[in-house]
Amino acid sequence: MEFSVRIEKLRGEIASLRDEWRRARGKRLLLKDALIAQGMTIGGIRKEREYRALKKEQRRLFILIRQRERRLSRIRAADSEKGQ
Repeated sequence: MEFSVRIEKLRGEIASLRDEWRRARGKRLLLKDALIAQGMTIGGIRKEREYRALKKEQRRLFILIRQRERRLSRIRAADSEKGQ
């Protein structure tokens, strides 16, 4: 596959993963605000099952984004070396 095609494919993957990450973050922050409004402490919020699941999902997405960005960087480096 040509470098530019691979780069565009990875950029698309990164963008969609970032959208998912933002969605999970938004849900987590809304949940946190709702739980604070109910009078729950920060320690209690961190133990809340749904809050932990959203935090875990965010972490998983962050790792996937980072992996794709590293791959993109390697492809760009190989492309620039090839062009020299």
